[in-house]
Amino acid sequence: MPKKVFISYSHKDEEIKKRLVNHFSGLVRKELIKIWDDRSVLIGEKWNQTITKNLENSDIILFLISPDFLASEYINEIEIKKTIKRHQNNEALIIPIFIRACDFESSVLSPFQGAPRDMGFVSSAQNEDEALISIVKEVKNLLDSFNERLIKPETISRITQDSCDTPPDINKWVGREDELKFLLETEFKVVFITGFGGQGKSALASKYVKESQRIGKYQIWDWRDFKEENYRLRTKIVQIIERFSEKKISFDSKEIEINELIDVLFDTISSKKILFVFDNIDSYVDYENFMPNDDLRVLIDKSLNYNHKSRFVFTCRPFIKKAEVNFFQLRLIGLKRESAIDLLKAYKIPVSKHKRDNLFKDLFLLTKGHPLWLHLLAAQATRGIDKLEKFITDIESHTEFSEDNISKILSDQIIDKLWLTLNDNQKKLLRCISELVRSEETSAIYRMMQSEMSWNKFSKSLKALKLLNLIESKTRENGHEEIELHPLVKSFIISKYPSGERNKFISIIIDYYNQITILLKERISGNEELSFYENWLSKVELAINKNDFENALIYMYEIQESVLTAGYVEEYVRISKLLFSRIDFSKHIKNETPYFKYELEQFADVLSQTSDFELARKVIDKYESEIKGKGKDYILLCKMWCRFYWNSNDFGKAIEWGEKASSISKEAGVESDDHTLNLAKRDSKEENRVKEALTYFLRGSELDAIVYSNVELSSLSAHYYGNIGRCLFILGDRDKAKQCYCRSYLLCYVEEHSDRFNNRGFIAYWIGQLFHRLDEYKVAYLFFRNSIHYWDKHNPNKAKQVHKELEAIEGELSDLEELKKMDISLIEKYCQEKCHDQIELNH
Repeated sequence: MPKKVFISYSHKDEEIKKRLVNHFSGLVRKELIKIWDDRSVLIGEKWNQTITKNLENSDIILFLISPDFLASEYINEIEIKKTIKRHQNNEALIIPIFIRACDFESSVLSPFQGAPRDMGFVSSAQNEDEALISIVKEVKNLLDSFNERLIKPETISRITQDSCDTPPDINKWVGREDELKFLLETEFKVVFITGFGGQGKSALASKYVKESQRIGKYQIWDWRDFKEENYRLRTKIVQIIERFSEKKISFDSKEIEINELIDVLFDTISSKKILFVFDNIDSYVDYENFMPNDDLRVLIDKSLNYNHKSRFVFTCRPFIKKAEVNFFQLRLIGLKRESAIDLLKAYKIPVSKHKRDNLFKDLFLLTKGHPLWLHLLAAQATRGIDKLEKFITDIESHTEFSEDNISKILSDQIIDKLWLTLNDNQKKLLRCISELVRSEETSAIYRMMQSEMSWNKFSKSLKALKLLNLIESKTRENGHEEIELHPLVKSFIISKYPSGERNKFISIIIDYYNQITILLKERISGNEELSFYENWLSKVELAINKNDFENALIYMYEIQESVLTAGYVEEYVRISKLLFSRIDFSKHIKNETPYFKYELEQFADVLSQTSDFELARKVIDKYESEIKGKGKDYILLCKMWCRFYWNSNDFGKAIEWGEKASSISKEAGVESDDHTLNLAKRDSKEENRVKEALTYFLRGSELDAIVYSNVELSSLSAHYYGNIGRCLFILGDRDKAKQCYCRSYLLCYVEEHSDRFNNRGFIAYWIGQLFHRLDEYKVAYLFFRNSIHYWDKHNPNKAKQVHKELEAIEGELSDLEELKKMDISLIEKYCQEKCHDQIELNH
């Protein structure tokens, strides 16, 4: 089918339009394109409606650029506006055609690549026909890749920007035009924007996002702020996967390796054209080698090597020593003199031209073009030249700097002097915002501060601080404004006050979060998005910053299980690492602080589950060094080592430590929890130990009474039957294992808890394995399909293993094609009936 080409032009360019159409005649005869312009409107047709209809149905729109074209109100207000919107939605492609010399760079079409490519206007060419032929060739080349370029918008149109972080607002954009143009015109898959603090890395990335959105370069953007903190990358990637799969994929990130997690990411974004920005990823850079480390390195390598249409932009301070195809780095330094002066002019400082020129020259020399510094000084000038001159006098003895100490100079000297010019309300507001662990809406910050100042004083202070460039604002898609501080301003304020003086503002924020979490507490299920838990996590972090570890432990206990169940393991580890790196082990062991030992045990367990054995060992070693004797603290130590070694598949050592805990508990007459010890015995696959584990899991009940119990009347759990069934399966008693498995399966569909979907995947997989061993391939196939249904969404890593076992038995199935046609409702009905039948056979 030919592509529909719409030509938009001024009637004063009618003759050259006709010649261009003649040059397209070959493509028209081959039925590659079909051309339409307003001369095609038939007598009797409604002119405006016909043009609009054809414009909206076109695949490619050619805008014939000339002075008269740009001056046409109809073209600019109707045709260009509508077309840019269609281009942003990836419904059409725009090509400016340079006909007659004009100020194209000032038009809204300037970001689009036009033809001829050197922006030589056709009317100025030595041979106009050659210029027109070059345009035809550009369109012909575009047709070859048309389907790749034009991605159907319905694959992404329902996704909103509310489910990611928000780029900072940009009030005055000057001085990074070359860098912005480079970003817009190049196709590198991975770009790093680097430079010392205050050079405008985030601002450049934000401007790039907004310009790309305006011209429709990408279908959608996704911004993630790492706030120069580690233990966030996995959480952010999981959020991206959930966002672009429209929550069809969700899982516990501790169950999947980073390589596989990122594979899922690229499978999810597939052919979508997305602009990703990972802002402030400093904590993922190795400062010795100046290379991305750990998980970030994997993401970058796969971004470079995968076949995808997206771009990944990263911002950080250190220069990255990496050179590879499709990788580029923009290193930001001070603005050039002309750009610095343009920036200062944007502030419209009230001063005579002669004095202004000298002032701007002096400010450039003083700051060496550092953007943040220029903004701060320009803001001072708007308050009056006398204030600026006094400010410069105060700081000029501290302005000798090099690029590597600019951040320290700004924080220690410049911002310090600026601080002295603020009134009490402005200082209070900044101190409150500096303690926030994430950006917050303006209305929320007022509610935090309403005991300190009225709305009138709050709004005046906020406005003044914005004018002074001390506050960064972010406008969300719904129009709500969030605010936070530049990292350099935040670090200055926090370092200025000792912890005791900071506690007042931390308490104000915690009180606000308490009001919210009380209302949300009843809704916790473990299935919520991370944003639901952020108020609790912020409370924990604020309490840690306040050195109020007792409340930090209480807040963590309230939310820990739900956060882990929901799969936000990395966020849990980040907060727990912060807590246990600052808390005094000796003090809280001695005082028996509520939840200290419980949370410590949970933290060590999660670390070893996620294979961070080095940190887990350090945590347990630190606890061991602080305890005395072999009382209850030592029993806990033994249990922690038992769990550590079970998670690391060293079942012998796990059993050794578990038996120590059990033995000491019995000698002391204390009840012992031997659950992990018996999991280790079960998984050791040593017959005697598996039998011991079976006895433990039976809890004094007769095996036959459990195996042949009435599941509908049973008060036992799916987990209970599952453990017994696993022991029996390992011991080779498949018939009884089958009975326990089937009871566990049916209970998984009755029990209501947050992990029920993952458990359904487990038991269906185990039953599939059992029937595979029994050579009942059809039954095994359907249970594997049942498992995959849940694990594809909740546990993709384990789903891959089931897919492999499924493929291994497909060759044994004569009715494979019919089985493949079964939907999940029929499969689950079959599996439930099969489990009921297996139980009935033994009654």
